[in-house]
Amino acid sequence: MAKRKKKTVSHRRSKSDNSLMFLAGAAALLVGFFAIFVYKSQASMPLPTPTPNATITLNLFSQNGSSQVGIATLQQGANGVIVTLNIPNEPASAVEASHIHSGTCTKLGASQFPLNSIVNGVSTTTLNTTLQQLHTMEPLAIDILKSASQPNLYVSCTNLEF
Repeated sequence: MAKRKKKTVSHRRSKSDNSLMFLAGAAALLVGFFAIFVYKSQASMPLPTPTPNATITLNLFSQNGSSQVGIATLQQGANGVIVTLNIPNEPASAVEASHIHSGTCTKLGASQFPLNSIVNGVSTTTLNTTLQQLHTMEPLAIDILKSASQPNLYVSCTNLEF
């Protein structure tokens, strides 16, 4: 059997091949440095603090069989938070006290802000605070009392959710 000769292949690169390899390597380094720079600059930027919406609208739910439902609106105004309560089915000639309490509707805490009484189904109060400050006080709830003479009988309530 005759021995075969091995063919040797020479891999010589031309100058243009070397130039292309150099350019590709330089481009890769530039992309890498740029990616690190962008990553580092984003990592050191402080994230903005989320702020509550300028207007919050919540449903008021009936309690203790009252059937009194309605809408509570909190709007950030120039002089504070404007709280508007609308209870369209409030009993005729009723004057119902309302408050913002710490806690939730199922477990009310202390009253934090008294609100104007609801008369003819409507109450508007301007609080000397901001929506951001209220947000930091959570949990909070708005409750409506049947009357000042019955301070423990709640007829409607909503949890404040920012």
